[in-house]
Order: sequence, then structure tokens, then C-alpha cells
Amino acid sequence: SLWAGQRHRNLTLGVGGGILLVGILAVLFVLPWATITLGVRAHQLSDTVTIQGTVGTSQGTLDQIPTEALQTTTLSQNFTVTPSGTQQLAPVPATGTLEFCWNGASTGLMLSFQGNSPEFKAGSSVGFTTTSAGENQTVSLPSCPSYSQGVAVQADANTLGAQGNVGSGQSWNWSNYSNSGCISIGSPQNGCNNSAGSLQIANSSAMTGGANATTQSVFSTSDVSAAQSQMQTVDTSLTQKAQRQLRKAAGSLVLAQDPSGNGIDVTVTNPTLPTGCNTSASNPCPAAKTQTFTVSVSAAASAYNPQVARAAVLKDLRSKVPTDAELLADPHIGTPRVVSAGAGGSITLTAKASGYWAAKLDLKPLQKKVAFMSPGSARTYLLSQLPGASTVSIRQSPFGLPWLPLFSGRIHLVRVSITQGRNAG
Repeated sequence: SLWAGQRHRNLTLGVGGGILLVGILAVLFVLPWATITLGVRAHQLSDTVTIQGTVGTSQGTLDQIPTEALQTTTLSQNFTVTPSGTQQLAPVPATGTLEFCWNGASTGLMLSFQGNSPEFKAGSSVGFTTTSAGENQTVSLPSCPSYSQGVAVQADANTLGAQGNVGSGQSWNWSNYSNSGCISIGSPQNGCNNSAGSLQIANSSAMTGGANATTQSVFSTSDVSAAQSQMQTVDTSLTQKAQRQLRKAAGSLVLAQDPSGNGIDVTVTNPTLPTGCNTSASNPCPAAKTQTFTVSVSAAASAYNPQVARAAVLKDLRSKVPTDAELLADPHIGTPRVVSAGAGGSITLTAKASGYWAAKLDLKPLQKKVAFMSPGSARTYLLSQLPGASTVSIRQSPFGLPWLPLFSGRIHLVRVSITQGRNAG
């Protein structure tokens, strides 16, 4: 019917109008979105950080890091030195004490030596001559077989070598008294007496110390130079081994060594080498034989973790930021440098660090506050909530409206940091 058709047309128009209205409302209030960029001023921060390292320090302690004290085993190596020098040793005369008695009829006589030292033959090949201590000496002459043991005369063999070491208890006659200057029997005032053949000479103790000419081995100056060269070679080899042990023990850690070279301590214990002898010198050199010498080396060092050191520098830099602010991302942390290093894990590091800090912001409440505000009102409100010298820029999409989206979820707040005319994340 006509009425039914009219009702159908009205219903169609109403549904279409409702859909159009919903579409318009969606375009105006639901579909739009906005991006608000908040430019907040950032402040530059620079610091030179000093970090102390010790064994047992907690890793979280400000300006301190844990370290390790490394110690190698004691490394040892032997080397030998063989003497190549030879030296001729002159023969040495035997020495001993002579005693006298009178083999004649008279008694109580005295023997006086005057002039050159007398010589006494002990057999066919060995003779003895009084020393300078025996010259100009007076000796009482008991009757033989008693001898002047209380007042004896020192004598040297005038035939050099071991053959002068005659045994004790021997006796012999005075062989050359007529050529021995003046020999007075009795008082020297009696003048020289050539009756010395009545004298009997003996030795109660053996004559000793006589030695034949020999050749001995000695360390020459070239032997000592060669020994020093060997020792230096061993020193270098063991030192390199000890340093390799330290590096292996350190692993991923860094061995601390300051600009003066302190920190890696190598202890080298060297033996006392023989002294070279001048074989042409008049004094005898010490006899020598092949000797074995030992060199010992150990090393110690302090080591630290470079990542832990950088983390400590960053922590120190963060400690300089005000409490209501935060350090911005990607600060520059310089490579830690060893200022001083010692044994037992004690080190001092320094590093330069720089970055930017800015005030902390909680964007969530601001996002809700500006929903459905006009762009101008939102800008004014946001600037009132931000620190001085901040900026606010608003971009709407897909087209600009006199208001911001009704739903805060359609508003995106982005914070950037303004540093010297440029942005930092």
C-alpha cells in the first residue's frame, strides 16, 4: 500500500542517516590521532673518574672494583760453567824446626849464627837453610844426644818440592859450616870457630809444606763472560715463561701496569758467579772445577675486568646526576687507564666520562590530561608541566581538528632532549 511504502522509505532514510552520523562522529572523534613531541632541555655532564681496585671489594661499591692478585709458580733452570784456564804453580819449599847439640868433649857451650844463613844437608839431595829469624841468633848447645828443643831454629828446604818433606826424628851433620859466615861456638867474643863439624842437627817434628810444581784449572775472564751470558739467557727465558703464566692465569682479565712499568713484578734470583782470574798474575788463582748454577724466577701481578671498570665509571657518572633527573642514553665512557699498580691486587684507574642529563618525566598522566583539549590549550598546559626552555609540537592526522582525540590512547607523547641546538635521544 501507499502507506507501507512510505514507511519503508522513511526507515531506509533513517538507517542511512544514522550510519552517516556514526561515520561523521567516527571521523571527528574516533579515527583522528595526534603525536605530541616534548622537547626537554638536557644538560651536559663531564667527569674524570678515579676507581680503586682491591681484592675482595664488592662489585657494587661506588668508585671501587674487585681485582685479583695473581702469582706464578717458581720457575728454575740450571746451567754449568767449566773452567778453561790453567795456571802453573811454582814449587813450594818444606819448612820446619831444627835443633842442635854438641858432639864434642866440652859442655855448656852456645852457638851463635853470624852472617849468611847456614845450610844443613839432610841426606844427599835435600838441604835446609835457616830463615832470617834464625840468623844472628844464639842457641844453647846441650851435649848430644840431648837437643836444643827449647830454643829451635826455623829453616826452609833449599831444594824445592815435596822431597823436602822429610820425616821427624832425623839427624845429620852440618855440611857447609866453613862457608856459612862466622859460627861461634861459645861466646861470640871468642871469634869464629871452624869446629862446627862437632855440631849435630836434628828435627823432632817432620818438615812439611813442600810441594812440587803443578798445573791447576782456574776460571778465566772469558769463562766468567760466558757464564754471565748463559745466566742472562736463562733470565730472559724464565721471565718470558713467567709472564706467559700470568697472562694465562688472567684469562679475560687485564694485567694492570702503570706508565712507569709497575704492576707486573718479576723476581729473578741469580747465583753468585765465579770471579775471573788473571792467570799471569803472581798470586795463585783459586782452583776451579765445573760448577752447576741455578736461576729462579717468579712473577706476580694485579688483574681487573675492563667491563667491570667501565660499569664503575658509568655508575660514578650517574651519581653526579641530580636526584630528580636521569642520565640520557649512550654516554661516552673513555677507556680506563692504569695510574698506579702494585702487588696483591692494588690498582688505581682513571677514565673520562661525559653525557647529558635531563629532568625525569612521567608521560602517562600528561597523555590523559590533554585528551580532547584544543591544540593551543594542550601546548600551554604541557609547557607549564615541563622545565624551562622546553618545547611542544603537535601533529594531527589524518587532518587537523580544533581538538585533540577524545581517547588518550590515540595521543602519542614523544620525549626528545634538546642539547645545544640539536636533539638527543
